[in-house]
Amino acid sequence: MNIDNIPVIDSHCHFFNMEYMQINFSKLLSLSLEQWDDDILKETLFYKRAIRDLAIAYNVNIDEKVVLQTRETLCQQDYKSYVKMLFDKANIKGMIIDIGYKPAKVDLNDFKQFAPVEVKYVYRIETLIDDYWNKRWNFDDAREHFLTTLEKEVKNGVIAFKSIIGYRTGLDIDILSEEDARRLYNNNDDEKSFRDFFFNETIRICRKYNMPFQVHASFGESNVNLLKNNPLLLKRILDAEEFKEVKIILVHGGYPYSFEAGYLAAMYPNVYLDFSEMIPWITFDAKSAIKKVLDMAPFNKILFGSDGFICPELYYLGAYWGKKLFSEIIDELVSERILTETEGYELASKIFYKN
Repeated sequence: MNIDNIPVIDSHCHFFNMEYMQINFSKLLSLSLEQWDDDILKETLFYKRAIRDLAIAYNVNIDEKVVLQTRETLCQQDYKSYVKMLFDKANIKGMIIDIGYKPAKVDLNDFKQFAPVEVKYVYRIETLIDDYWNKRWNFDDAREHFLTTLEKEVKNGVIAFKSIIGYRTGLDIDILSEEDARRLYNNNDDEKSFRDFFFNETIRICRKYNMPFQVHASFGESNVNLLKNNPLLLKRILDAEEFKEVKIILVHGGYPYSFEAGYLAAMYPNVYLDFSEMIPWITFDAKSAIKKVLDMAPFNKILFGSDGFICPELYYLGAYWGKKLFSEIIDELVSERILTETEGYELASKIFYKN
C-alpha cells in the first residue's frame, strides 16, 4: 500500500543544526558514546542503508563518496532549502522536540522560525534534577524551585514534560511522601528516592494542566542500563489511582520490550507509546517489534517519532523508513484479511499524524 501522501508529525525528536556543519556521518549514526574507528562504524546496516536511501533522495548513484559529496554540495549551496527539501519529501508537517537534550546549540524562538514545519516543545525534568542532585541542593529549596520552574514552563507553552529517569536510577519507581523523600535524602543521601519523588511531582503537575508525560522506557545510548528500563517496572506508577488521569507516553516503544509496552497500552487507558529510535536505528527487528505492539495496543494510542537529532537526514530517514515498514505491515494485514485496505490506510494515518 502506498502511504507516501500521509502527513507526518514527529512526536519525539531533538534539535538539528540551524547552520550547515561538516559532520562525521558514520559516528552520528551510532548510539555508542565510546570511541570507534570510522571503518568499523561504517560496517552497520544503518549506515549502509542510509547511504543507499539518501542516494535515492538525491537522485544520484548509490556510491558512498557520491552521496556524501552531494550532501556537502546541497548543504553548502542553501542549507535551509536542503532541510525543507528533505522534510517535503517525507511530508513531515510537525515536530515535538525535547528541549532538554541540545546536541545542536539553538535558540528556541529562532529554531521555530528556521524549521520548515510547526514546532512544539517538551521540557525534560532532568535538566533540573541532575543539578539538584549533583550540587546537593537543600531538599525544600529544590522542591520549591522545581515546582516554580515547571509552572513557568507551562506558561511558556511547553506541551508535555519528559523524564529520562531510566538512564539514572531505572523505572522501578516508588511513590514517596514528601516527608519520606526528605528524610531519605537528608539522612541516607538516597539518589533513587530523590529522583522518584520529583518524577511523581511531575505527574501531579501534568494532572493539574492536563499535559502528557513522556518517559524514556527502552534502549538508548551506551550509558543506559537496559535491565532497568523494561516498561513493566512502571506498574507501581500505573496502578496508582492518583496518576490514572495522566497520559503517560512510553518513548521508543519500550524496545526491546515492545510486547511489554504494547501490553501496558492495552491494559491501562492512560498509557500511550511511540516507536521513535527503533526507527531509524533498528533495521530488521523494527517490523517485528511494531507487530508486537500492534498485537496488543489500540491503534489510537501509537505515535510515530524519529528521535532525530543534529542533522535533518535522521528525521527524513525515520519518516521514509517508517512509512515503508508500515506499508509492508498493512499489506500483510490486508492479505491475511485482518484489515481492509481502508482500515489499513486509516491505521497509518492515525499513527503518523492523527494520534
